Amino acid sequence: MDLDAFVERCAAIDGAALGDGAFAPGRAVWVGRREVAHVDSDGALDVRLTKAVIRARRAELRADSRVT
Repeated sequence: MDLDAFVERCAAIDGAALGDGAFAPGRAVWVGRREVAHVDSDGALDVRLTKAVIRARRAELRADSRVT
């Protein structure tokens, strides 16, 4: 599945919507007034994590080279 199709599927989840990106040009997935995911121009998927998720998975996230 390509990332555009993935973003479309995410936007189809109840409570999510497709809209213009606030942090990158192009489409993004929004939940309420928060952008939760978008695809960068280099094809990388950016996903917003909550503070609680970051705190709980801090060591794992730091060890993963894909996370910046």
